[in-house]
Amino acid sequence: RLFGPLDRSMDRFRRYDRDRVRSLIDEAGLEMVSLERFNAPGAAGWAAAGGVLRRRRIRTWQVRLFLLLMPLIRLERLLPPPFGLSWIVVARKPG
Repeated sequence: RLFGPLDRSMDRFRRYDRDRVRSLIDEAGLEMVSLERFNAPGAAGWAAAGGVLRRRRIRTWQVRLFLLLMPLIRLERLLPPPFGLSWIVVARKPG
């Protein structure tokens, strides 16, 4: 849902949902240890800039705003967000 003009301008081809990440881990022959969403503030900004405003590049003021909101990411350790810009995946080789 977050894939848009910003991604295309950065030569990104896709974003992954939970099911796709799990299937890639399985295809690699790995065992999933944990899979978490990460960076809810970044996802909100990405959706606004790329989705709503259809921007193709990130403006300086947007980067500054994001940096101001970075301390909010620490709260994600206490309360995992329902959405995020990225995934944190921990997997291991079986056995």
